[in-house]
Amino acid sequence: MERTRAEVDATLQTAKLDAAELLPAAHCLRFGPAATGDVCLLELEPALCAQLRAGRSLVIRGDKDEQAVLCSEDKTYDLKVADTSNMLLFIPGCKIPEQLKMEETHCNIIHTEIFGFTNNYWELRRCRPKLKKLKKLLMENTYEGPDSEKEKDSSHLKYTTEDLLDQIQASEEEIMTQLRVLNACEIGGYWRILEFDYEMKLLNHITQLVDSESWSFSKVPLNTCLQELGPLEPEEMIEHCLKCYGKRYTEEGEVYFELSADKICRATAQMLLQNAVKFNLAEFHEVWQQSVPEGMTTRLDQLKGLALVDRQSRPEVIFLLKAEDLPEGDQERFNSLFSLREKWTEEDIAPYIQITSLLFLHTAALKGSVCCDPSCDLNVKHQNDKVYRIHTLLVTRTTILEGFVELTIFPTVANLNRIKLNSKQCRIYRVRINDLEAAFIYNDPTLEVCHSESKQRNLNYFSNAYAAAVSAVDPDAGNGELCIKVPSELWKHVDELKVLKIHINFSLDQPKGGLHFVVPSVEGSMAERGAHVFSCGYQNSTRFWFPCVDSYSELCTWKLEFTVDAAMVAVSNGDLVETVYTHDMRKKTFHYMLAIPTSASNISLAIGPFEILVDPYMHEVTHFCLPQLLPLLKHTTSYLHEVFEFYEEILTCRYPYSCFKTVFIDEAYVEVAAYASMSIFRSDEWVLKGISGYIYGLWMKKTFGVNEYRHWIKEELDKIVAYELKTGGVLLHPIFGGGKEKDKDQSGVVKFYGSFAFNRKRNVLELEIKQDYTSPGTQKYVGPLKVTVQELDGSFNHTLQIEENSLKHDIPCHSKSRRNKKKKIPLMNGEEVDMDLSAMDADSPLLWIRIDPDMAVLRKVEFEQADFMWQYQLRYERDVVAQQEAISALEKFPTPASRLALTDILEQEQCFYRVRMSACFCLAKTMPVAMALLRDVHNLCPKEVLTFILDLIKYNDNRKNKFSDNYYRAEMIDALANSVTPAVSVNNEVRTLDNLNPDVRLILEEITRFLNMEKLLPSYRHTITVSCLRAIRVLQKNGHVPSDPSLFKSYAEYGHFVDIRIAALEAVVDYTKVDRSYEELQWLLNMIQNDPVPYVRHKILNMLTKNPPFTKSMESPLCNEALVDQLWKLMNSGAAHDWRLRCGAVDLYVTLFGLSRPSCLPLPELGLVLNLKEKKAVLNPTIIPEAIAGNQEAAVNPSSHAQLVGFQNPFSSSQDEEEIDMDTVHDSQAFISHHLNMLERPSTPGLSKYRPANSRSALMPQHSAGCDGTPTTKPQWNMELPRKGAGKEQPPLEMSLHAAAAAPLSAFSKEPAASKHSDHHHHHHHEHKKKKKKHKHKHKHKHKRDGRERGRAPLGLPSPAGGRSARSPSLSD
Repeated sequence: MERTRAEVDATLQTAKLDAAELLPAAHCLRFGPAATGDVCLLELEPALCAQLRAGRSLVIRGDKDEQAVLCSEDKTYDLKVADTSNMLLFIPGCKIPEQLKMEETHCNIIHTEIFGFTNNYWELRRCRPKLKKLKKLLMENTYEGPDSEKEKDSSHLKYTTEDLLDQIQASEEEIMTQLRVLNACEIGGYWRILEFDYEMKLLNHITQLVDSESWSFSKVPLNTCLQELGPLEPEEMIEHCLKCYGKRYTEEGEVYFELSADKICRATAQMLLQNAVKFNLAEFHEVWQQSVPEGMTTRLDQLKGLALVDRQSRPEVIFLLKAEDLPEGDQERFNSLFSLREKWTEEDIAPYIQITSLLFLHTAALKGSVCCDPSCDLNVKHQNDKVYRIHTLLVTRTTILEGFVELTIFPTVANLNRIKLNSKQCRIYRVRINDLEAAFIYNDPTLEVCHSESKQRNLNYFSNAYAAAVSAVDPDAGNGELCIKVPSELWKHVDELKVLKIHINFSLDQPKGGLHFVVPSVEGSMAERGAHVFSCGYQNSTRFWFPCVDSYSELCTWKLEFTVDAAMVAVSNGDLVETVYTHDMRKKTFHYMLAIPTSASNISLAIGPFEILVDPYMHEVTHFCLPQLLPLLKHTTSYLHEVFEFYEEILTCRYPYSCFKTVFIDEAYVEVAAYASMSIFRSDEWVLKGISGYIYGLWMKKTFGVNEYRHWIKEELDKIVAYELKTGGVLLHPIFGGGKEKDKDQSGVVKFYGSFAFNRKRNVLELEIKQDYTSPGTQKYVGPLKVTVQELDGSFNHTLQIEENSLKHDIPCHSKSRRNKKKKIPLMNGEEVDMDLSAMDADSPLLWIRIDPDMAVLRKVEFEQADFMWQYQLRYERDVVAQQEAISALEKFPTPASRLALTDILEQEQCFYRVRMSACFCLAKTMPVAMALLRDVHNLCPKEVLTFILDLIKYNDNRKNKFSDNYYRAEMIDALANSVTPAVSVNNEVRTLDNLNPDVRLILEEITRFLNMEKLLPSYRHTITVSCLRAIRVLQKNGHVPSDPSLFKSYAEYGHFVDIRIAALEAVVDYTKVDRSYEELQWLLNMIQNDPVPYVRHKILNMLTKNPPFTKSMESPLCNEALVDQLWKLMNSGAAHDWRLRCGAVDLYVTLFGLSRPSCLPLPELGLVLNLKEKKAVLNPTIIPEAIAGNQEAAVNPSSHAQLVGFQNPFSSSQDEEEIDMDTVHDSQAFISHHLNMLERPSTPGLSKYRPANSRSALMPQHSAGCDGTPTTKPQWNMELPRKGAGKEQPPLEMSLHAAAAAPLSAFSKEPAASKHSDHHHHHHHEHKKKKKKHKHKHKHKHKRDGRERGRAPLGLPSPAGGRSARSPSLSD
């Protein structure tokens, strides 16, 4: 019902309102039938209303779990609900007072229906666009290049512009702007973000092209870039990268880009920072500047919003902090920022927030504040983790290091009472388990292999003793040098299989192995001198520098910390988490984390003043080199990323570690040592080794082509053949059983000798192939063999079947002999070439023959064919292996035709470069070097030859050649040395420098001139100095100059280049042999023990073994007892920290003295062994010289001899072979047993069956009481000793004693180990007889104890000799 005017006036009067003060029109409201409270009201600013009136739309965006936003074309607004106490009515057609004033109202009553009502409304607040989700969506499927796209499934998420507008809470303009900020591009209609590595790869392609073309970064031509880089990457990606990092402009119709130095520097910094938690600011500046293109300058203001500098840290550090990674909400963003720092300066915080009213609310808190970064102790725990901290002080080569190791052990069996670890040369100070002090024993049986063998010097004994000692500390058998007792308080803890944490404090005092120190003898600080240290050793050598389980089968995660001098850099395995300086800024600690389980054997370390290079193509890869070598490092490692990419592609998996480091150092024994996530190289080596040869070959074929690949295969084949022929064959599958070797696979190479004859009547090639299978390292081959015959009508392959007795094979020829001199000849590859056939046999159609061209057999082939056939093969065969074989064969035919063939190949630019190089070297040998070997009727080199060689040297001019001619000049010096003949002495005239032969004087003057020039202008690797030293030695050996080693000894001193030292040492070794100089032999042995470089020490032993001063079959004044003792001590205890050196010493000992007792030693007191039972007297078998060993063995009763021959068990010896103080032995064993029993815990009933055999100590046999109450020894092992040289088994020894029981246990004695050892071996003969009787009495109770001992659990691990006696490999193996 509608109201009347009278009702309205009555209402006004009731409300005491004056109608004259109001507008005449009155609205009468009423709720309509459709009135509802579900109405939403939205308050809009005028600009948005104008957009709506203009026909544009506003979009509300957001998922169910997101707060809705309203988006216009260019702005984003938060939608906020505003509550009001008044009811808000929605009245369509309602006119406001301003409208009523403008209108003439005829009716002063307006009746209006209420359409809806509400108590709140939506208001808009301008907000940041929600763009974080945009990057998250695009990062789900980044673009890694066209190759990776082919491998991806089409189901991978991709987003169009419409998709992004539906899902991103931002306006269209803001989304497109952010896509440009993210360097996204539209590929196939979908928006994609480039993988950062791929983006940096594109950028490096462009910057390197700019550098190579010498363009200005402000004017980079687009078309030229696309032409040059198009074959490498898609042109769209090249142009996109230019847009991202440059500004496009047009000049004279040509499109150019002006690259932004700030953007490039910023991207490079991001690449460097994203791999480190914190980066030392000074070091970052240096590395950053080195990584950007030349000509660009790095500044910190380029990193606003990307990285944050902590000025309060000592030293100052910088770390990655991207503004885009912070929360989008204002409050959340501020909370995140202030959780990083308590106080901020406006300059630091400004890049991370927008300048809105919100900023000024915090101005009071920001102004005048001091920046600080509270230290954060990162402590990430992993299962089976090991923490290793080492503090190093690099002063001299003899350095002291202090360290701390924490190992987390997870027991797998109950009743574990002892834990054994590997540790050599470490001084253990303290061991704690779960913060409880733990007792421990340290015993290394490899320090001194033979304790009681003081007179025999028997190498058979030593070899087996060493194998047993190594077995006694083998971690795979549960053994180790360090034995730790689990405190009794933790026994229950262990029985419940709970975690144990072992803490070990240790130090290294002047380490002799495991770590190698390089300290050049020059002026300056350690960093200026390039002093550095790195881990080294031959397999399982990590135990040399910290306690661990040194086994490839024990994997764990690692946290590594190294404290070094502030000027040094520590490089180790895993990711560099942070670098922290000490308060005095003199030291810094590098923290590495290796999260992938890795064995201790693959842990490494390198410390030095390294220069750092982040790989521009793969930022996960970092390279380190010594000072001043950075330009070489950049060149050396420029293609490493291609190797990585190929391996990941061929293996269809990524590199397992998150980073990879290459470290180039000096004085390494091997060219490369590979470890987890890093490799250590010699400074003059760069090719990756130690990886799968097959995959390496595939990479080589792909990268360098088939020719390089086949050349590499040929080189590897030749190396294997040479090794097999030298060592006598490699044992591939030895099968042992029953104490003797039952079966052995035949191994070795096949040695073919081939020749042929052509039967013209039958038109058949009669090929004869013989085999040499009697020489060491060879074997007989039966099977197919491919032969390729090149005839006039083409190349034909034939497969011959090599049988047991087949020698000759008839191969039918497809061609007829022709008289014409020239003809087009078809080759194997289908090519037809013109050949001059005038040199070939007119009756034969054969051009050349090849045996096994595919190198399918492990073989060595010596084939005889005419020189013209080799020349044809060199000129026209297209296989590089065939050309190399032809060049090698032509060295035996120094004819003008051979020289012409080699010259033709040398001048062919399309010929494979390695073949041309070989031809060049062959020419050098076939000409000057071969000519120098010519002799006249008086066995002298012709005067013309010497003059010719001297003229070649005199008129050699290499100024126009950009390559060095050092190898050519070295060959000339070798030619001069070859021309030298033995001097003829007249009336015993002593040769001096004053009465030299005129020709020799000329040679010596040239050599002297070359040596002097080398000091001023050294050649590559000092090849000329090496040749000069060899030539001087030739002059000495031929009697032209006084034989004096002083020159060579001066060049062999530490400080010279290693190649020079090796050449000089070769001369000294040769001098020692020729002149039989004991003084020089002692000088060499002193070098072996004291030279700083391990490689040189090993090489001296190797050279002495190859060129020994005498052998076991020679009489020499150098062979004496003192030399035997010296070498024996070297291999027995002097090389305990270098396994390679110990093996080399054994090889030399074998060469000089043989396996048995050296003949120069006097017979020991007990040289005759009496066997009262058999009534026989025989020589002690351990002292029988090799020359009479066979006769002596045949003359003795085998049954009586069997128990004494060989000493196969190093810890079992008969009491008749040498004086042994039995009481001393028992006392020593009781001493050790006492301390081991202190470590022993009682067996837990019911759990003993779970106890592994290796959970107990085995340093000695168990003692048990005999009938008389005295401790009696029962061996824990029962070994059958095969008789040396006999094919049947020997009866077991009746009794065996633990000869190593008195090994020094420094952890339980205040006396030095040496004094204890000497006391133990100091016996008196008059006491010996009594003790033998006493021992015999004790032995009677042996059988009575057997039953009791079998039922009793052994005290410890198997004996060092357990199960390894006769079947143990020798040390040389």
